[in-house]
Amino acid sequence: FVIYSSVQHYYEQQLQQQTTEAHQALEYAYNRWGKEFCMEQGIGYAPNSWQGLVNYARQQGLSNELMKEIGLIALSDKSGKEYDFFRGRIMIPIRDKFGRVIGYTGRTLSEDDKTPKYLNSTSSVLYQKSKTIFGMDVAWRVGTKEGMFVLVEGAPDVLRLQSIGVLNVVACLGSDWTDDQFALLNRSASKLLFLPDADCPRVGTPYGTGISKVIKSACSAWNLGFEVYIKEIPLGPDGNKQDPDSYCRSRVIYDDLETQDFPVWYAQKLLQKQDMSPNSVVETVAALLARLERDHEIDRYVNLLNDVIKGKS
Repeated sequence: FVIYSSVQHYYEQQLQQQTTEAHQALEYAYNRWGKEFCMEQGIGYAPNSWQGLVNYARQQGLSNELMKEIGLIALSDKSGKEYDFFRGRIMIPIRDKFGRVIGYTGRTLSEDDKTPKYLNSTSSVLYQKSKTIFGMDVAWRVGTKEGMFVLVEGAPDVLRLQSIGVLNVVACLGSDWTDDQFALLNRSASKLLFLPDADCPRVGTPYGTGISKVIKSACSAWNLGFEVYIKEIPLGPDGNKQDPDSYCRSRVIYDDLETQDFPVWYAQKLLQKQDMSPNSVVETVAALLARLERDHEIDRYVNLLNDVIKGKS
């Protein structure tokens, strides 16, 4: 924690340096999320240098071994020299529930298609991707009060929604939500609202990867006992991808998105598949509803699903 506190200060300082690359990073961050919000969140910058953090750590007397252990410094297989793990990236701190920095997700400024757009910290004693929830330091109080968390795919989506006042939003920083992460959320809330990316449909399917990911995660959450809801973002004017970060530019835009019950939304998505008959859809969704115990809940969903099936036929 001491090391991360010092490194966080270093990255924040680097964003304010009078260099071309730092100015480019600062301009990108401020234009995307706003100056005040970036300062509140501690958005920083890792210079495009192999030894910047290594030298800083040496000057501050920080343990090289511990910095390698938590993935801030790496060791070259060829030369055996230490080098900065994050380089040329806008640094978004990953914090635990108590606001302590435990890792980073770094957004590259490079235009090279071979460079990963986002790079997360490696697993360490403090940060484990399958058990860490991005944004929880801000979201857990509001999520507990409202009994609901909003789930998105990545850190920029969380930053966007929190900057417009949707404070109970979190992300998994990975492809799928895990049971461990759902268990953490379940300590504070019984309702989850998924906000999937809207991207072009894959070949042979009626919807894109963002929808497919949310279907898988939402089914898992439902089977674990959560009430599950969906807000769906439309595709762009030319059918191009949109995500919560790019689409939800204001709280009004977010609030205007329709909130749908997951089983009903899921049935609508299944009916879009050519290999799914109405009977198959009913059987699939009925398996989800089997966990419900209250007759009035079952009746409500049956009536809603009946309208969906009738509308299709």
